[in-house]
Amino acid sequence: MPSTLLLEVPALADFNRAWTELTDWLALLDRVLKSQRVMVGDLEDINEMIIKQKATLQDLEQRRPQLEELITAAQNLKNKTSNQEARTIITDRIERIQNQWDEVQEHLQNRRQQLNEMLKDSTQWLEAKDEAEQVLGQARARLDSWKEGPYTTDAVQKKIKETKQLAKDLRQWKINVDVANDLALKLLRDYSADDTRKVHMITENINASWASIQKRVNEREAALEETYRLLQQFPLDLEKFLAWLTEAETTANVLQDATHKERLLEDSKGVRELMKQWQGLQGEIEAHTDIYHNLDENGQKILRSLEGSDDAVLLQRRLDNMNFKWSELRKKSLNIRSHLEASSDQWKRLHLSLQELLVWLQLKDDELSRQAPVGGDFPTVQKQNDVHRAFKRELKTKEPVIMSTLETVRIFLTEQPLEGLEKLYQEPRELPPEEKAQNVTRLLRKQSDEVNTEWEKLNRHSADWQRKLDEALERLQELQEAADELNLKLRQAEAIKGSWQPVGDLLIDTLQDHLEKVKALRGEIAPLKENVSHVNDLARQLTTSGIQLSPYNLSTLEDLNTRWKLLQVAVEDRIRQLHEAHRDFGPASQHFLSTSVQGPWERAISPNKVPYYIK
Repeated sequence: MPSTLLLEVPALADFNRAWTELTDWLALLDRVLKSQRVMVGDLEDINEMIIKQKATLQDLEQRRPQLEELITAAQNLKNKTSNQEARTIITDRIERIQNQWDEVQEHLQNRRQQLNEMLKDSTQWLEAKDEAEQVLGQARARLDSWKEGPYTTDAVQKKIKETKQLAKDLRQWKINVDVANDLALKLLRDYSADDTRKVHMITENINASWASIQKRVNEREAALEETYRLLQQFPLDLEKFLAWLTEAETTANVLQDATHKERLLEDSKGVRELMKQWQGLQGEIEAHTDIYHNLDENGQKILRSLEGSDDAVLLQRRLDNMNFKWSELRKKSLNIRSHLEASSDQWKRLHLSLQELLVWLQLKDDELSRQAPVGGDFPTVQKQNDVHRAFKRELKTKEPVIMSTLETVRIFLTEQPLEGLEKLYQEPRELPPEEKAQNVTRLLRKQSDEVNTEWEKLNRHSADWQRKLDEALERLQELQEAADELNLKLRQAEAIKGSWQPVGDLLIDTLQDHLEKVKALRGEIAPLKENVSHVNDLARQLTTSGIQLSPYNLSTLEDLNTRWKLLQVAVEDRIRQLHEAHRDFGPASQHFLSTSVQGPWERAISPNKVPYYIK
């Protein structure tokens, strides 16, 4: 307002001062109202804000006489002055403050109505959320109550029935989860200007839990169905295999008797016929090898599930009988081969067999070496363990062949006279008969010793590799479990951190309460330091033992350590910010005085509590 006008109309100064004071108060009130945010879904927070809004509305109404007095004073001034500029300024200011008043009042009323609607919607959502969490709890309890084994046909049928019933209940309970989601979406949509983090976080947790439960139920149902088919088919396959074993045993017994006949060496045609029959028997054995291993593995699975029951004892007897018959059949077959080979062709057959075995042993040793190094995470090492298990099965299958070949060589060298060896061995240059025989003996014995040495070496290599895999699996599983535990605890703390409102949005009288809560969180997360150290120590031990952690594990470790540091920094920063806010805006501060006078004047208070003005 021009100073010349104030000199001409002195009463305008008092009007202007009163107008400025009320205008500043309304502007401050409007800023405070616009900055106030509530936690959607928090009934206590919403109710507190409704009470504050009601009190603010009452304050506004209590100031109405001040507005009316200002309007009356303005009208009187307009009546008393003939200065057109002063009348225009007075009219303009009265219209502005009246509009400002109406806007603040409308904002208050609309906000109060919105908070009441938010309270109703949040109450409905919380009720739906509680119902959804209740059905989730029931589903978890049902899942946790299920016990593994025994896997008899009747027991599996009962478990399938229980699983299908739970799956049916889940389809009905999904209505509760859908209702909670729909109400949550309404809150997120209608009150996006307020703090919706609580609704978002709880909704995410509910949906994640629901998806996890459904996945567990579906996987369990599929596994039980597979187990049921296995239990039904296993006895039939076992009976069929045992029947074949009986027939094969009969054939092997006939061939074994034929190979032990006297003067068999002189009947080369008979030897060839027996060799042909043996090849047919050995072909059938090799064709049934996978069937045997599958029956043995499936039988062991069923046996573990029946542990402690009478059915387990009966099944164990049948499996032992199958394993014994299978082992005996293979031994007989190889024994037949040993006698036939020792009785028929010359030493070159044995020489070639030993050469083939040496090549096979070298290839297997190279294959085993390529399985190294030990993987850097649990799934990789588990896969390596599966590969090595198949490798060991191959060794187990080959062992009778190697033992039989070595035994055949021993028999050949023992039973063949020197003059027989002399005729079998052909040198390009003429050698004495005794030297020819000695060369044959020396060559076969040397190869036989090499096969035996390489076989023992391969088995030691395999056992050493298995030991490394077992140790790595144990340590990596421990690392994975420790990392999962730490991740869960960090997520819980981060969820609390994620629900923090900006310090500038907090009400002054709640600063101390928020400060205490953050300090309590700092105390709760302090033990996580031990979890972090434990995870890092486990990783260090693996590295020291020569295991290079995989990129996934390294990334997980880096993520956990980074999140732990960031969490600590966030907590300390939050405490510092709350301390500063409490110091600057709390009950002991003088911040409220700054808006009570018009610039360039400022108002303060002396140490003895006396207010004064400074320019």
